[in-house]
Amino acid sequence: MIIWSGLGFLIPVIAFGCLWLVLGVTDFALGADYKTGHDWLLGASLLLSGIVSWFLGRFLTARQGRVTIDKNTGEEVLVTPSNSLFFIKMQWWGPIFFFLGLVVIVLDLIPKG
Repeated sequence: MIIWSGLGFLIPVIAFGCLWLVLGVTDFALGADYKTGHDWLLGASLLLSGIVSWFLGRFLTARQGRVTIDKNTGEEVLVTPSNSLFFIKMQWWGPIFFFLGLVVIVLDLIPKG
């Protein structure tokens, strides 16, 4: 079960979109056979996903919320939407994706065998 609030559903969309973009550019520039055995492409797409998630999350968090008036107390309350996936805010998926991308790239650089 996927749990999100606000625009949190965009996080997997960003991840798959960045993967699609990196693999598409690689196919165009280096040929379709290049991506076989090159895991760093997944790492690069995760790095890109991290950057996009961080800046989009920061932008959405910085937007002005809606001011409402509490009927019981008469006080103004600022209501800001939360954009999260699995209770993690969108901007914090940026470092998660970035760290995973670095791990994938480093593991791909380690000689196998």
